[in-house]
Amino acid sequence: MKERNIGVTVGNSTKNNWAKAGFIIGIASIFFAPIGIIPLSGLVVNTIGIIKAKKLHGKGKWFAIIGFTLSALYTLVYLHRYGYI
Repeated sequence: MKERNIGVTVGNSTKNNWAKAGFIIGIASIFFAPIGIIPLSGLVVNTIGIIKAKKLHGKGKWFAIIGFTLSALYTLVYLHRYGYI
């Protein structure tokens, strides 16, 4: 019987899922900037993604950087909108 690869990696994964999740949260920050926790959580997740990218030799680095930039921008939009800055 042949083994089939169904795309599930067990053990050491070489994917930077933190960076991908952070990128998605960064995109979501565009639409959900009035909900301040979304862009703030994007900052945290993307920071973890950038740290992981260093350990994975740059995998997912640009996803994390773009997600961090979007999250930071829309965190500032949130703070400005509600008069904190």
